[in-house]
Amino acid sequence: MGSSGSLVLSHEAIDRALRRSYLWLRPQAISLFLRTHPDVGFLLLEAHEQIGLHFGPSVVTLNVAADPDGNDPPRLVVRVRTELAPEQALAKLDQFDSDWWLEASWRASDQVCITLEYQ
Repeated sequence: MGSSGSLVLSHEAIDRALRRSYLWLRPQAISLFLRTHPDVGFLLLEAHEQIGLHFGPSVVTLNVAADPDGNDPPRLVVRVRTELAPEQALAKLDQFDSDWWLEASWRASDQVCITLEYQ
């Protein structure tokens, strides 16, 4: 806490919190992405909390996906691993979208995609 009483988290603190919350598939690429887009870190922390509320305890992976044609900038891809039947999992994802993600996603500036990964 700073002298003004506000909470200020460093890049390193956000990085540590995200490493506890997500399974990082390409740590160096993710770390570079987060340094380049520092506003995304807080959104990812919020997203993980919301994912837990909608899907329960889940393994959630984080990766950087690059456009193979090089036309679009890299994006972070969040995948919620689930053993639910596709219909159930998609219903939960739809609820997650309508309850939180559609409203919050503007802060990601199309730099984050949240999807499912079936086990």
